[in-house]
Amino acid sequence: MKAAASLVLIVVATLGVACSSGRPSQSEPPRAEPPLLTARDSGRHAAQVRADNAARRADTLIVQPAEIRVRAGDSVSIRRMAGVWALDTTGAEIPYFAPLFLVRPSPAARFRGGYLIGLTPGEAVLEVRGSQFPPPKTLPARPLTLVPIRIVP
Repeated sequence: MKAAASLVLIVVATLGVACSSGRPSQSEPPRAEPPLLTARDSGRHAAQVRADNAARRADTLIVQPAEIRVRAGDSVSIRRMAGVWALDTTGAEIPYFAPLFLVRPSPAARFRGGYLIGLTPGEAVLEVRGSQFPPPKTLPARPLTLVPIRIVP
């Protein structure tokens, strides 16, 4: 009989806590909720930190091919088309380097969603830099590699 009575007390105590309104009492100040972080968020943050550190150590960028040719009306993925390697001052390759691609304003081509789009025959220029998180307000002068883009009919 004692075991049943203590079981009832435990259940009542647990239900009493679970049934509280969850609102702070008038004497308690409201607490700010912490931001929710998921494994994906923390993994993305870690990748951004690695890429940022790699971009700061980069001295030279090598981009292959040295010239990009695209037909007018076609779109190509820059990440699949161009290989980028970052080297430090000793000439050693830097791991975790994340390139940032920009196409200078041109009537011949534009860059959208990671794809280079050939608009009309002509020329454009692809800028390749290291990614930094958060992006700086003014882009750093070095390292920077310019790759000519030829849009052919």
